[in-house]
Amino acid sequence: QTKGEVKKSHFKPGGCEHALCSFTSFYIMDHYGKLKSLTKYEARGINEDSAEKVINNNKKTWKYSELKTLAIGGMHFQDVWNIDIERIKKCRICILNTDKKIIPLCVKYVTSTKGEKLYNGIS
Repeated sequence: QTKGEVKKSHFKPGGCEHALCSFTSFYIMDHYGKLKSLTKYEARGINEDSAEKVINNNKKTWKYSELKTLAIGGMHFQDVWNIDIERIKKCRICILNTDKKIIPLCVKYVTSTKGEKLYNGIS
């Protein structure tokens, strides 16, 4: 759809969660109407200060601008067939369900092998 302007090498792992949990890429449109990547793939390990890093990056990145920009991102939600318990134990992005239990976001939609929801109070 982008005629090669968006490449796999432009995407990098998310900044706060496990490197396999999300991806992101940022672009700017040049004066010829072509997308130019502002990001590139770079391997990263676990960073204990990653939440602070994301907050500081967002303060610099998410500002009003006359420039035409595009952000592409995605998140991998685990299911009963590919669940990775070690990643879930280290999850930093959590939500509160109606039972007031804190659960990792990536297991929000996990069901049993019969398709039954494992966490009530989450729509």
